Amino acid sequence: MAVRLAAILLLLHLTRFHAMAAAAGERRAGTIVWQQHRRQVLLQEKATLLALKRSLTLPSPSALADWNESNGDVCGLTGVACDWRRQHVIGLSLGDKNISGPVPPVIGNLTRLKSLDMSRNFLAGQIPAELSNLRGLEVLDLGHNQLSGGIPPSLSELANMYYLSLKDNQLSGPIPAVLFKNCTSLGLVDFGNNDLSGEIPLEASENILVLNLYSNMLTGKLPWWLANCTYLYLLDVEDNSLTDELPSGIIAGKRQLKYLHLSNNYRFSSHDGNTNLEPFFAAVSNCSQILGIEAGAVGMGAEWDSPGFHLRLAKLEQLSLSNNALRGMIPACIGNATSLGELDLSSNALSRSILSGIGTGLVNLYLQNNQLSGEIPANRLAECIRLLHLDLSNNSLTGEPRSGTISPQIGLCRELEVLDLSHNLLSGVLPGRLQQFPDRLKHFNLSYNDFVGHVPDTGVFADFTFLSYIGNPRLCGSVVRRNCQRHRPWYQSRKYLVAMFVCAAVLAFVLTILCAVGAWKIRDWLAAMREDMFRGRRSGGSSPVMKYKYPRITYQELIITVCSLADFKALVLPFMVKGSLERCLYAGPPAELSLVHRVNICSDIAEGVAYLHHHSPVKVIHCDLKPSNVLINDDMTVLVSDFGISRLVMSVGGVANPADVDASTANMLCGSIGYIPPEYGYGSNPATMGDVYSFGVLVMEMVTRKKPTDDMFEGGLSLHKWVKSHYHGRADAVVDQAPARMVMDQTPESFVPCA
Repeated sequence: MAVRLAAILLLLHLTRFHAMAAAAGERRAGTIVWQQHRRQVLLQEKATLLALKRSLTLPSPSALADWNESNGDVCGLTGVACDWRRQHVIGLSLGDKNISGPVPPVIGNLTRLKSLDMSRNFLAGQIPAELSNLRGLEVLDLGHNQLSGGIPPSLSELANMYYLSLKDNQLSGPIPAVLFKNCTSLGLVDFGNNDLSGEIPLEASENILVLNLYSNMLTGKLPWWLANCTYLYLLDVEDNSLTDELPSGIIAGKRQLKYLHLSNNYRFSSHDGNTNLEPFFAAVSNCSQILGIEAGAVGMGAEWDSPGFHLRLAKLEQLSLSNNALRGMIPACIGNATSLGELDLSSNALSRSILSGIGTGLVNLYLQNNQLSGEIPANRLAECIRLLHLDLSNNSLTGEPRSGTISPQIGLCRELEVLDLSHNLLSGVLPGRLQQFPDRLKHFNLSYNDFVGHVPDTGVFADFTFLSYIGNPRLCGSVVRRNCQRHRPWYQSRKYLVAMFVCAAVLAFVLTILCAVGAWKIRDWLAAMREDMFRGRRSGGSSPVMKYKYPRITYQELIITVCSLADFKALVLPFMVKGSLERCLYAGPPAELSLVHRVNICSDIAEGVAYLHHHSPVKVIHCDLKPSNVLINDDMTVLVSDFGISRLVMSVGGVANPADVDASTANMLCGSIGYIPPEYGYGSNPATMGDVYSFGVLVMEMVTRKKPTDDMFEGGLSLHKWVKSHYHGRADAVVDQAPARMVMDQTPESFVPCA
């Protein structure tokens, strides 16, 4: 009996062992099958990845180098992520790889993909519709590329997607309404900086947290479904063409809203016909977590300092309302924003004084281009120890009550990098404490005020050029290039010298015009003189000899002797000891031309040219008037010479002679470079006004001692443009300093006879 029991137990143990062995074999077989299936799936997805690599244009062969046939670790490839079983590719991160070319459609074969990031590359072309095959996709980022075309409506089939970024591309067309309607999980939508048009879809999920649609061409109004987005964190619709009232109803009660960007939608307006800002700022005040409000250039108006206006935003860090039509005084409740770091109210119509209760945490304060007046609150600004940018330009601000100058307290802003107080009503002496400004100051502008005295040449004052002080005529010193010498006689001042040169140039020009206008008055007198002009003849010749001296001119400005024989023709002029005007003008001391000499030379040349144009029996256009063609004798007698390319206009009888015109230089470019009128270069016929233009250039050359062909005149800059750019308040920079020194060296007794 015992033997039988032992046999039975042994048989049971053997049966159990066999059953366990069979089960273990089945498990091993199942594991092998599962591993083979997983490997087959991974091999398929590896083939897809390799096809994807071949479709991409990579910057170099080393890019994605481990994506090759020999690498069996698919989940270890660069930018590839697999699920926890290492069975499927669920993540592909190829951002910032300098990849170019189109987005390969083959990527749609990675059907288990949940995240696709190909941002910050150079991808071009359209977004492939095959991306809709990635039904499990949750994150799609194709931002910062060069994609074009429209947003495919097929993306609406990605129902699980909660992150969609297509920003900074060249996408166009409308936003597909079905995309916002079907993708109910969307939390972040970023289509900023594209060329999208049309209206924002009227239906969308209430789960949206971030909506970036800035820098597009969207029209219409903000959709009301935004009011249902309880957890809205950021709304940015800047730089579009939206038309709406300020979105008071949409943002009301948004406890999680932190950033509201509406700028550059110029068709927005405030309530009640753009006259009431209270509803908008009341709604904003209920957004207790808001950090930044940008509503510049939206067309909002109204009196900003109305009694019902309140702003209670202790956490607000940025408030930008520039380029609007805000009027009145800056409201005192701005001081309640104790965390405010940037306040930009520039380019409005704000008036009265600057708020003295502004927060001390300011980093940037922009109040330029308003109508603010009164004293700059320097003591309060000095408490802004983090202040970097301070721009109060283009207002009517004044300085300290007694001195009118800048309060030295501003020098306590040790972090300041930009200080612009230009175009105000500041006056007085520059405070010496401003020299203590830190070296980090990069922009310093005090121009167009009424400061007086010496500009220090140390500290911050010496770090900037005279351009920081222009428009302050009573400042002096080496920095502003103006001598501080006092009690100088009026006739030795720079203004007097400049006025003398300008008057000389104007006088010469006026004389030319008067000669032109009065030509008809002396026509009869010229007719009576013609016979005497051509009466003399040289012995042995038959052609007339002409020698003219205008009786109203002290010197012979134009002397031409014509000798014409059968085998000899010549223009005979006397020998001029001093040579040409060009030689005298550019001679060094002591042979430099004085102020009086230059004025007399200009006058003589003008009268000589007037004779050629209006009093000569044979009217002549000189065509090449320049300093080298003006000769000067030892007694400073001035002669206009060199008629090599001149043009005869009238015959002796006063009637146009076609033969003379044809014989002139009709097919030549009349004149020298720098002195030739611009219209001659376009084929215009020579005229007397061309000589007037050349005379004007010659006068400017005498005043500035700069040739019109000087090396400095390039890139579109010419002599007359250079002079014109210095006309208002800076004429002394272009005037030749040689006659100025000669006048200043003279005593009053010696100066009076010259004048």
